[in-house]
Amino acid sequence: MAVRRDGRGRTRWGLVAALLAVPALLVLVPFAWFVWAFATSDFPLGGGSHDVSCEEALAFGGAKVPARAYDTDCTTQSWMDTYYGGTFRMPRAGVRDWLATLAPQGTQPVSPAATTARISV
Repeated sequence: MAVRRDGRGRTRWGLVAALLAVPALLVLVPFAWFVWAFATSDFPLGGGSHDVSCEEALAFGGAKVPARAYDTDCTTQSWMDTYYGGTFRMPRAGVRDWLATLAPQGTQPVSPAATTARISV
């Protein structure tokens, strides 16, 4: 059996490897990024919490910060939904008056998603 030396009829393995590597990389690179993102982050898709003013946080629910509030600490977190949370202190004597300004007699929430509030006194 004679061996052809002119290059015709031979498989070009370099070309085949390159053509197979491109689709493999198009699948493997995003998959590797996805695995890495979920393994190394508490919020891989975004939506980590960050500080905001309590005026913004309470305005989201249609409320205002009490006039004599202090030690305010509010945060927001959003990705698919928006969540505002926070704490503040105020004189006990003003709590009932402030709560009376809230819904149902108070203003309507700015966002339809703002439907619940937890208040600890």
